[in-house]
Amino acid sequence: ERYLRASLESVLNQQGVNLELVVVDDGSTDGSLAVLEGAAKGDRRVRILRQSNVGLTRSLARACVEARGPYIARQDADDVSFQGRLARLANVLAENPAVAVAASWVEMIGPRDERLLTTRFPEGLDAGTRGVLEERRSPVHGSAMFRKSDFDAVGGYRREFYFAQDSDLWFRLADRGGFLFV
Repeated sequence: ERYLRASLESVLNQQGVNLELVVVDDGSTDGSLAVLEGAAKGDRRVRILRQSNVGLTRSLARACVEARGPYIARQDADDVSFQGRLARLANVLAENPAVAVAASWVEMIGPRDERLLTTRFPEGLDAGTRGVLEERRSPVHGSAMFRKSDFDAVGGYRREFYFAQDSDLWFRLADRGGFLFV
């Protein structure tokens, strides 16, 4: 709940991209549902999927099945997207059929909003793909965007992976194309 409003606003204020925001309330017990309902009341692009707590992987799988657009971008309740992130990643995918996953660099922010670390990734398709497959420099899950068609073709998130569901997905998406970081 503490970070949710800022996270939602950072997505809904994105420009240059048509979006729907599919939010899974995985059995929250704080004030998160009220924040979500307020956002949905004020913006028809917000769709709330309520469920009892089943965990991250099953929640991700459900959200992706429900998504209607051609691209899927991840964001957690405590993530904030810089302006232009979604449009830039969508453009990478639209202009580069050889790219399966477009992702951004990431700034880690501490509990007092202090900058802790910026995670940079190799530039270029070959370097980005090599970084993921050979150097295990996987995209931060909340910074990635991929095609829904590719996600469906590789079978989506596998429920057997309670942890590392993102790494499992990246390796299977690598069969569909490379990784490009912006």
